[in-house]
Amino acid sequence: MNWDCNVSTITADHRFWEIFGCSIEVAVMLWQKIVPHSMINRDAHVSHMLWALMFLKTYAKETALSGMAGGADEKTFRKWIWSFVCAIAALDSDVVSGTAARAQEELSLLHSNAHN
Repeated sequence: MNWDCNVSTITADHRFWEIFGCSIEVAVMLWQKIVPHSMINRDAHVSHMLWALMFLKTYAKETALSGMAGGADEKTFRKWIWSFVCAIAALDSDVVSGTAARAQEELSLLHSNAHN
């Protein structure tokens, strides 16, 4: 994905949210909580987690999403999204609930900043 370096932080955060369904901060926290190299596979990459977040946000067909993910092979795409979806689901409920609460606060902040 090519990001325009001239956009504001608020715009960049909004775009990230629209694609992945969470803020950049929440995505970073998920990556740190999952510890993918030990929990999933040493070949796990942050882009694989982003594929999973994109899938969870849209629940679109794998063919469409793998194309949006740079033309990844559907079998490879499926392997990685489900590895990360299961890892996210395995997080303690208080982590997931806390993340949801923070995500809602961040969304409210984004919307209030966008209208100011």
